[in-house]
Amino acid sequence: MIRVLLIDSHVLVRDGLRRLLEDHTEFVVAGAVTNGREAAAVLRRRAADVALVVVNVPEIDVLDGILHLRRHFPSLGLILITEHVNFVVPRGWARRVVAGFLSKESPVDEVAAAIREVAAGRRYVGRDLARRWVLARLNGDGAAPFGELSQREFQVLLLVAQGKSVGEISHRLCLSPKTIHTYRQRLRGKLGVRSEVEMVRLAHHHGMIADA
Repeated sequence: MIRVLLIDSHVLVRDGLRRLLEDHTEFVVAGAVTNGREAAAVLRRRAADVALVVVNVPEIDVLDGILHLRRHFPSLGLILITEHVNFVVPRGWARRVVAGFLSKESPVDEVAAAIREVAAGRRYVGRDLARRWVLARLNGDGAAPFGELSQREFQVLLLVAQGKSVGEISHRLCLSPKTIHTYRQRLRGKLGVRSEVEMVRLAHHHGMIADA
């Protein structure tokens, strides 16, 4: 029996995933929660083998929640479900943090296959998502610059995109303002932009920022 934890901010999505999994006798739903903090609370009471995390854009609170789960529950297999072709995670996450990626368009049998693979300690990328990633890169539409960002650079980028000031970012990440200025300068260089405005536009173009 594979124990699965569901994480999504929308109750309809959680309920839909629960119904899909309950049709498979090999799976048991260990819980259905809104965010990483609630997931950690559930995991302290009962174990889970795999967590399905629905993410539309890489919001910093969601990414921080995923990191918290990885640090405190290292045996938990994490599968991200997204709808954006250019969805990216910080450099190294695909090796050290997340074990699987699925599209929201993935059929039920593929969701089940991904859970089995990740529960067995292997990695999984959904067929549709893999095809779209390859085509996007062949067509020159990939989000490669973002995939080269470190975890900290990724966090700074998302906070800049939220309109946070240097002081606010410094407080949130427990870093000095000087260090934040350095990260912002480094981001401009890596992304090939001249200003924070261009940086935010680029992030929005690649689906890394939710529409207002």
